[in-house]
Amino acid sequence: MTTLATPRAGRHATGTSAALALPAAATLLALMNYTAPMAALTETAHGLGAGPTARIWLMSSISLGLAAALLATGSLADDHGRRKVFVIGAALLATSSVACAVAPTTGVFVAGRIVQGAASAALLATGLGIVAAAFPPGPRRAHATGVWGAMLGLGIALGPIASAGFASAAGWRAWYWAAAAASAVLGAVAARTLGESRADRPRGLDLPGAAAMSLGVAALVAAITWGRAGWTRPGVLVLFAAAAVLLAAFAVIEGGAPSRCSTSACSGGPRSCCRCPGRWSPASPSSGS
Repeated sequence: MTTLATPRAGRHATGTSAALALPAAATLLALMNYTAPMAALTETAHGLGAGPTARIWLMSSISLGLAAALLATGSLADDHGRRKVFVIGAALLATSSVACAVAPTTGVFVAGRIVQGAASAALLATGLGIVAAAFPPGPRRAHATGVWGAMLGLGIALGPIASAGFASAAGWRAWYWAAAAASAVLGAVAARTLGESRADRPRGLDLPGAAAMSLGVAALVAAITWGRAGWTRPGVLVLFAAAAVLLAAFAVIEGGAPSRCSTSACSGGPRSCCRCPGRWSPASPSSGS
């Protein structure tokens, strides 16, 4: 498992503060946006002319992008720079939020939500890596990751409340305009204040494995989402079968390949990464402990 470089002692306090505040804010925003449609689903469906089946996709489509992109964005961040991927994720979230805000049809809105999911994956995966790179192992890192983790629950709780407030004041589209503005500010501040960090030993993106995993998870999430309208539909069964084949292919590919674990997704140690069994040792000087 690749490890995170220990922060230099001379790092300015402002840089360290940004390395916690910005990922925490991004996580809060991503989770608020994830749960935002819950409070305004009826109004959103009415505005887009969505039927009962389409309403399922209004709620769940963001999960498709999030699940499919999480591992790939973490690997890209480790190799090409966490700040870079974080800023790209913020820009993508801003753009997709605008698409949702102006969406004339259900299809456009669902496509925007899927892209929002991929953008959220970039923010979540890189955010935790940025925190771990900025804080050395020990109490400070434990506190920082605790703050980051608290934003997950807070975002889930606040999302429907904020969405309902915006919907009451200015309509259901107002939340997405607010999310776009917040994402743009987040990306601009991150580009100016965050330091760049990468994995010590870049391994490159495992394209076959990433493709099999991303497509397999996407097929599974799509099957579960569509299945709520009828589990025996041919399309649902095909998606479940495709998910099984792709995830089995992923297991075969990774079983014969060197570990390409993303440190952005595994900064918490051996229990935080299912793809690095036996690769982490607390006694190893390269383990970061």
